Amino acid sequence: MGGDTLSDLNITKFDKLIEYLPNVRAASCGPGASCIFIRGLSTDSPGLQITGTAGERVLVTGPSGAVGSAAVQLAKRRGAEVIAMAGDAKADSVRSLGASQVMPRDANLVSLFGQEHFDAAVDIVGGAQFGEILNVLKRGGRYGVSGAISASVVDLDLRALYLNDLRLIGCTVLEPEVFANFVSYIERGEIWPVVAATYDLSDIVKAQETFLTKKHVGKIVLSL
Repeated sequence: MGGDTLSDLNITKFDKLIEYLPNVRAASCGPGASCIFIRGLSTDSPGLQITGTAGERVLVTGPSGAVGSAAVQLAKRRGAEVIAMAGDAKADSVRSLGASQVMPRDANLVSLFGQEHFDAAVDIVGGAQFGEILNVLKRGGRYGVSGAISASVVDLDLRALYLNDLRLIGCTVLEPEVFANFVSYIERGEIWPVVAATYDLSDIVKAQETFLTKKHVGKIVLSL
């Protein structure tokens, strides 16, 4: 829904948006059909458990964005060891979210960790490292994707997929309990939304300029 649609519906606060969500549908599926469309929260889907469980190692790319920062926190909350990939300027912020290690974005994962090191990967970036991420997953590992900020078209060696019994999982459609669980984690202080900056709607140009610098960690918020 765009700004004009929100205005027409008199939706000015997030709780009002939540009230309206059951009426939103896409391709005959939506919250009214037992699904909630909020990208990134599906990394906490109980049926998939992409973000890992206690004792597992989870790789997260793009951890400084809204989706990636949620993935890091959710994995840490489950008791997984989180290794993230981010630039040096954002490394400390990503560690504060729960990552035990932060590797450079262009790191050679196979050289650093060897093959079959991670139980799961949450990829927000896509692009050239897609194949390398698959190579460092253990047999039966899970690869969840919820973004493609680097590139959406990737090369897939099918042998890496079928010989290692990997699971490739898209993260868009959620199980019905996920959003309520997610909100309860925030209410209990177990995870938190990462807000880099807040701007009045009248300062939307400044907000966009800040966004384009790519120096922020978390979400840039517009206040209505």
